[in-house]
Amino acid sequence: MSKDNTQINILIVDDSKINRNLIEIKLQHQGFQCTAVETGQEAIDIINSDQKPDLILLDLIMPGINGLQVLEKVRQRHSMVDLPIIIVSANNEGNEIIQALHLGANDYISKPINFYILSARIETHLNMQQLALQNKDFIAIASHDLRKPLVLIQDIIQTLQEEIHSTPPQMDNLDFSLELIAETANYLNEIAEGYLDLQAMNAGSIQLVYSDVNMHQLVKDVLSYNSHNAEKKSIQLITKMPPTPIIIYADYTRISQVLDNFVSNAIKFCSAQDQISIQLYQQESLLLVEVKDNGPGLSEDDLQRVFIKFARLQNQPTGGEKSVGLGLSICKQIIELHHGKIGVRNNMEEKGATFWFSLPLQETQRDQNQ
Repeated sequence: MSKDNTQINILIVDDSKINRNLIEIKLQHQGFQCTAVETGQEAIDIINSDQKPDLILLDLIMPGINGLQVLEKVRQRHSMVDLPIIIVSANNEGNEIIQALHLGANDYISKPINFYILSARIETHLNMQQLALQNKDFIAIASHDLRKPLVLIQDIIQTLQEEIHSTPPQMDNLDFSLELIAETANYLNEIAEGYLDLQAMNAGSIQLVYSDVNMHQLVKDVLSYNSHNAEKKSIQLITKMPPTPIIIYADYTRISQVLDNFVSNAIKFCSAQDQISIQLYQQESLLLVEVKDNGPGLSEDDLQRVFIKFARLQNQPTGGEKSVGLGLSICKQIIELHHGKIGVRNNMEEKGATFWFSLPLQETQRDQNQ
């Protein structure tokens, strides 16, 4: 699951205080956050608020609004995938259980509760919920990000076929078309790699490969990757680094991925004659890396959304480049896996923005990973 238990909130709805307390204690012992209420109306109020739970354990027989009525109201707004509901009841009569399942209950467990079985069913439904969210993400990528470049490649191929059969073929046109196909294919590859990275991180299967990393060399490598695109747009890349190399204990490939994302994004949104600086600082036991540009900066709304996956920001790339909307959310997860921090701010006295991250220095990071 993408969340650990401490991030999951389970709503317990039961008119018996003893039952509520017992379930709450057992689930809190497993690390879950719990909210316990006595009535169906209290449950509906919470579900309709900004504090919507991740899963509900719902008793059927309660005074006032009973469990079936709660279930019916919840399913008017939330699907079985969006909000799993497990019926927990001492009433084992088949008709009510069948009715609850028809109304959209995900599962049923009888009282007295076998907590091993309850835990297993909670985990199953949370995992199914996560799989559904991943599928939703992929559909969003397929519908919004993959379709357009694929159509573009088809159009280019058609143009190429027409050009090849013309007399004589214009080689400049052929070269341009082939370059455009290569750029589009690279973009499709970025989408696929970004999505796979995101899912691997959500599943907790990303394993960092730690080694001593010379940050001066890493910065030079990233600048080398991006120099061609910067030159094409007449954008200057500069560095400001202390004379003594700074060494961190980190995953070289993943930190390169973060810095490369910062620099390539700055190039996308800057214009000709703009300047991008990559700066390294050492502050006590921390390394601070800043990528500062004098491009358009970000709106207040975008500053709050920039690290959210699939966020579509107001600014558009200046050279017609494409943006997947996954890179910065992946960067955030990479830096947090390294026990670091990440952020962005608009520059105070000049235009543009500064993206930054901080990481523990070599010995501090080594101690945290032992």
